[in-house]
Order: sequence, then structure tokens, then C-alpha cells
Amino acid sequence: MLELQLEFRTSEVSGVLLSITAPSGSPSLSLELNSGKVIMSGDLGDNNPLYVEQGFSNHYAICDNRWHRIQAVYNDEELALKVDELDQKYGLPTNINYHLNTSVFSGPLYIGGIPGK
Repeated sequence: MLELQLEFRTSEVSGVLLSITAPSGSPSLSLELNSGKVIMSGDLGDNNPLYVEQGFSNHYAICDNRWHRIQAVYNDEELALKVDELDQKYGLPTNINYHLNTSVFSGPLYIGGIPGK
């Protein structure tokens, strides 16, 4: 199981909150804001993407320059994403026969953006 918890504040509607990237064919994971939504996505290196998103009542609800809390979990069978006090959102991988091995994340970890972007 991989569990992430973080607090952030921003006035931007899009941007990378956390990214673990590696060359193609390697596992990757990202947590980002995209047009006012929180999105968690990843790939275990098998081109079988995982995805879950949390939308809000308006485009700027999460981009209000106030502190917000994100809890994100991958537990072998699903992604779970909880933002503030909203209901948890779930995303199932296309192929649930794979199990996450966190030791395979060998790429750099970026928090708050990706250099050069």
C-alpha cells in the first residue's frame, strides 16, 4: 500500500503537486491540479493507467489560496482520493491482478512542480 497525505494552498487552477517519474516502461505516479480538479494518476510500468479525480462545485473552489488537505491511497486494487471533507473518490485499475511494489519507484520525486516546466 502507498499512502500520501499533504496540505497545500494555491491560486493556480492547474499545476503539479507531486510527481514520481521515470523512463517509459517504469512506474510513475502524479498528483496534480487540472482546471480546478484534483487528479491522481499513475502507471505501474505496464501501460495499464490508473486514474481518479475529485471535482468541485466551481472551477476555483480548490484554488482559493486557502489550505486544503489531500489524502491519496493505492492499496493493490484501487486508488482512493479524499480532498478536505468531501466524500472519498475511487478509481479501479483496468487490470487488478497487479500489486504495487513501492520499491520499483526509482525515478526522481518532484513536489510542487517539475523542473523546466
